[in-house]
Amino acid sequence: LDTILNLRGVTFDWDREQWKDRGFAAGKQIGFIAQEVEQVLPELVSTDSNGYKSVAYANVVPVLVEAVKTQQKQIEELK
Repeated sequence: LDTILNLRGVTFDWDREQWKDRGFAAGKQIGFIAQEVEQVLPELVSTDSNGYKSVAYANVVPVLVEAVKTQQKQIEELK
């Protein structure tokens, strides 16, 4: 649970003009800042040969599941 609480979700727009070759999606995006995730869950961040970082978003799901289970246990204990 502490791990999830240390992640910060953000909204952003890709600078598609500057990074035309990257194929970034248009419009408002929701995600994480890779450098911030790397401080909390370094195994979810990869760095390519050019030094660009990316987050393996699908791998956040198991961490979320375990956090929900921890939270549910706390709720049950409070009942």
